[in-house]
Amino acid sequence: MIEKFISENIKELESLLLTLCRIPSPTGQEQRRSSFIYNWCRNLGVPNVTVDDTKNVIISFGCEDYEDITVFMAHMDTVFPDTSLLPLRIKGRALFCPGCGDNTANLSIMLMCIKFLLTHPEYRPKCGVLFVANTCEEGLGNLKGCSEVMKAYGKRVKKVIVLDGTNECILDRSVGSSRYRIEIDTIGGHSFDDFGNPNAIKEMSSLVNDLYSIEVPVIGNSITTYNIGVMNGGTAINSIAQHAEILYEYRSDNAECLEIMKDKFVALIKQHREKDLRMAVTHLGTRPCMMNVDKEKQAELTMECSSIIEKYLMSAPILKSGSTDANIPLSMGIPSVCLGLYYGGNAHTRDEWLDLDSLDSGFHIALELVQKYFKAIPTI
Repeated sequence: MIEKFISENIKELESLLLTLCRIPSPTGQEQRRSSFIYNWCRNLGVPNVTVDDTKNVIISFGCEDYEDITVFMAHMDTVFPDTSLLPLRIKGRALFCPGCGDNTANLSIMLMCIKFLLTHPEYRPKCGVLFVANTCEEGLGNLKGCSEVMKAYGKRVKKVIVLDGTNECILDRSVGSSRYRIEIDTIGGHSFDDFGNPNAIKEMSSLVNDLYSIEVPVIGNSITTYNIGVMNGGTAINSIAQHAEILYEYRSDNAECLEIMKDKFVALIKQHREKDLRMAVTHLGTRPCMMNVDKEKQAELTMECSSIIEKYLMSAPILKSGSTDANIPLSMGIPSVCLGLYYGGNAHTRDEWLDLDSLDSGFHIALELVQKYFKAIPTI
């Protein structure tokens, strides 16, 4: 049945992907994709589709009949700020478009799984099942869309399967992070007449040097990192800089290491404030780590997904940690994984591409995984 459905609908999947790729969806401004997906579901005849306050599109099956819920989730935002139609081109069987893989391909396949269930009503849910096209996964969206879903359904959710990334790995551990904007202001002045006045860039450079001298903690096989991704400041070559700012983050796949990094960061900021600088530190967001998840249930979910991927790709996916929507349920102790359904590269760049032929195996993987949470009732 899966084979027949996929063979009859693979072209529709490609068409849906191309349509969604062109629709701009910056983080926090996903309303155009959200509206398209909602209308697509309504035109398909989906009976239970809603849009929440964060513009998540939520499709439910059996949630009124069962207390326990399994969530399938694919984010609809991209890292690109474009608000006009995104550029798209096809060369052979390669599709080039910003955001085509991350995360439009996975989103498109999830939607086609919903079509399968609508056109095969003999499949009835074994538990409550939510399909969520969610917002605010990228960057400073701070996983707001996923957080809203878990706030609404969290006590009932027993598993979360996030569809994100490529088909080469499964993320079964979460990387938490904290992000900050740091600003320094000084009196500044003319580079010649006021030589010797405090320079905001010099003071910020001193702070940057100290931030990069932090020794990261290691607990077991944990990985902890830090980064300054943006630095701005100054007015002109002949002006003593009055203002400088940076964007700084630290990450770890271990919650205790995150706390240690926070303590080191706070101590360093306090030390530099003693220089009588005008310094502003703004906390931009936090992504939580994995907390108290039942190891057996987590391993069971990981193996379930891994075996299906291996069946269609003929090789086992790599298991690793990452920062995705799965961070939220994992921080709540809910077994969760993140997996991808396509092959491609250059994500988060304008040269992003994917292999259209890889959608076939991704379609198979997704449908077989979804079917595990439904049972076929023979029709008379």
